[in-house]
Amino acid sequence: MPLEGRHKTGAWDALDASYTESHRTYHTWEQNQDGSPRPDYENVRDSGELFRQYTLLNKSDSDAVHDLIMATANHLQARAEKQYYAGFAGDLDLFLDLDLSSLAAPWEEFVEALARIRSEFSWAPEIVFCTIQLQILEKFAKEDVRLYRRAETSEKWRDAARANLKRCVTELQKRIAELSSV
Repeated sequence: MPLEGRHKTGAWDALDASYTESHRTYHTWEQNQDGSPRPDYENVRDSGELFRQYTLLNKSDSDAVHDLIMATANHLQARAEKQYYAGFAGDLDLFLDLDLSSLAAPWEEFVEALARIRSEFSWAPEIVFCTIQLQILEKFAKEDVRLYRRAETSEKWRDAARANLKRCVTELQKRIAELSSV
C-alpha cells in the first residue's frame, strides 16, 4: 500500500504546514527532520502525537513508529523497550544513527547547520543559546560516548563526528568566554 494510503486525509497538509513554518531554517524539508523553538522532548512528543493523529497503521506498527520517533528525544539512552517485530532493535539503532549522521558532515556544512539551528532559536540570548548548545554537544563529544550504534555507521561517521564535535565545543567555549567578558 502506498505511504499516503496509510494515513488519514490531511496528513500531508499537516506535515507540510509544520515543515514550512516561517521560523524554520534548520528543521525543514531539506534536513528531513522535525523541530521548533521548543524543548526537544516536547517537540519530539508533539511529532509523535501528530503521527498518531493521522496514521491508519495497525496498533503494533503505529506503536513501533511512535517509539522510533520518541527515541530521537534521547539518542544516547534510547533503547527498544519492545520488539514489535524481529529486528526492531536493529532498526531503532539505524534510525538513531541516521538522525545523528549530520554530526559527521564536512565542517562547513556542520557550521551551516549550527547557524540554522541558531536562527530557529533567535529569541534566546546568544550566551544562553551557546551555553545550552555546549552542554548538549559536550555530552555527544565525550570519548566514552558511543555516538553511533551500528558498526557500519560508526566506522563511516564516528571520526568525522568526533572531530566536528571537539572543534565546535572549543569554539563554543571561546564564544561563551567572549560573551561573559563583555
